[in-house]
Amino acid sequence: MASTDLEEQSVHVFIKKIKAITDKDKKQFISAFHSDSAPIKVKSAYDLAEKDQKGIRSAIADILGDEVKYEFKTDRKMISGIELAANGYKLSWSLAAYVNSLEKSVATTINKTHQAVK
Repeated sequence: MASTDLEEQSVHVFIKKIKAITDKDKKQFISAFHSDSAPIKVKSAYDLAEKDQKGIRSAIADILGDEVKYEFKTDRKMISGIELAANGYKLSWSLAAYVNSLEKSVATTINKTHQAVK
């Protein structure tokens, strides 16, 4: 059950990340997509449920439109993550990257607090 919850949350976070990409990244993504007729590859550490695939497709459709082909694959070597790739453009999210980012944020906060105390 916990594994399913983690997988669902990973997909939700990834969809939010797709929706939050900057205008610059959107332009790069659109350019990469239109420069090649290959499908957009979505790779994940676990099999994505149909509803999760649909959610990802919907988020991408907001950027590229509905005429997009997808290739969903599972890569057991990934550790709780999802990656989207289109002709050189890549967007990914993983639990490991999130934890790393969180550690850096905490270290920066501690450092700033330490400097302020001096």
